[in-house]
Amino acid sequence: MMCRALYFAVVAAVIGLGFSQSDQVSLMIEPADRKLLVLAGEQQKLVCKATFPNKGDQVVWQLAHQQDGNITLKIPDAELVDGQYTKTLDLTFVKFSAAYAGKYSCTYIPFGASSPTHTSTIDLVSVSAQRSDVAYNYGNETVTLHCTANLEDAKFSKWLKNNETIEKGDKYDLDDKPFDCVVNYPAGPLVLDMDKSINAVEDDTVNIDCDVKGWPTPEVEWWVNDEKKLENSSVVSFEEYKGVKGARLVLTGVTFDYDGMYECRAYSAKFNETSKKSIKLRVKDKLAWLWPFLGIIVEVVVLILLILFFEKIKKKNGSDNPHPHEQ
Repeated sequence: MMCRALYFAVVAAVIGLGFSQSDQVSLMIEPADRKLLVLAGEQQKLVCKATFPNKGDQVVWQLAHQQDGNITLKIPDAELVDGQYTKTLDLTFVKFSAAYAGKYSCTYIPFGASSPTHTSTIDLVSVSAQRSDVAYNYGNETVTLHCTANLEDAKFSKWLKNNETIEKGDKYDLDDKPFDCVVNYPAGPLVLDMDKSINAVEDDTVNIDCDVKGWPTPEVEWWVNDEKKLENSSVVSFEEYKGVKGARLVLTGVTFDYDGMYECRAYSAKFNETSKKSIKLRVKDKLAWLWPFLGIIVEVVVLILLILFFEKIKKKNGSDNPHPHEQ
């Protein structure tokens, strides 16, 4: 019995080496915009994706408008994935209008708490569009399309056909598929959620991407441990990511000195606002994988030796008293 109990204790210790519960919380709203222009009369869907540590935690939408028949909420049960609970909450406007404009927040409330500790917010703005057919006479080589926005500070961006950007000199056949006009509307900077951490091995090249929203396009800076601004060097360089200059940080040939907290900061001069998110970089020894394996081997060897030791004691006790019931 003692051997069996010892066996289970050691096996539990071995299994426990590979598991630890993370307490990270992540909230992300899609579309990933701080302010979203929604066309009146169209259907609009907002999705809140949440990751949290405890099943009893709550994730809820806070609505700018009282729920009615035009607003549907889909709230599934939490699912356990890789030691973390995940939940995706859908908020759908069947037919959007100016009455539903406002700020909508997805909030996280830990079990037993009375108020949220994490919040992600999106501001919905109602806009209207007037589409008119363009007269085209057969035989003409060209036709002129007009795009006018009645929004303050709005700026024409590009034309789309079949969701592809129309470039100067392109030619298209006129069919029943519409041409779409894209307009940029000023919005403050927003850095989307990043992974909590990233692991690297000595001498690796590490790419850290910062997904930045906002218009005019924000300026991006990278800081380490909240005290040092990163500059170009033989190890540090910056690349464009999703159209934003410097939004990708490249670390070439990392060493233990580069272990730390890296922060992406996006600044907008127009709004005088800064948005930032951080990610932890852990640089590991090239042989880091070997130490847990050796630890398991040592524990297994100790287990075997203990089993043999107690079996030997058991046999010895049996040989010393071959007839325990005889007096």
